[in-house]
Amino acid sequence: MSPLLATDDMLQGLPPVHLVACALDPMLDDSVMFAKRLRSVGQPVTLQVVEDLPHGFLSLSHLSRETKEASSICVDRIREVFQGRSAAGQTRKHRKLERLVARAPSAVEVRQTADLTVVTNTEIGA
Repeated sequence: MSPLLATDDMLQGLPPVHLVACALDPMLDDSVMFAKRLRSVGQPVTLQVVEDLPHGFLSLSHLSRETKEASSICVDRIREVFQGRSAAGQTRKHRKLERLVARAPSAVEVRQTADLTVVTNTEIGA
């Protein structure tokens, strides 16, 4: 079942949700919609969008620096959950995004609204 079809009661029973999505993922819009849906029912959620990587990048983590760094974002999120630390409100940027900031400060946007943090270099909706 798609989490987008879940009832509000089901979503409100979830722990804080940390999403890592890819800009080249055909399911990026679903990740954004799910994060917005969680936020609308008062659930803490973070969404981090990594650039230039496809869906399934975790299986490619040993092939390039970018996939390894994006995989480490996922590992860090899991580690934070197990250690009882909240990642809500914290922003860890993908190295490529950091390089973009160095070249063009307006190329990367970090927005935080309530419990949703979106890191991207393209506008994906508020």
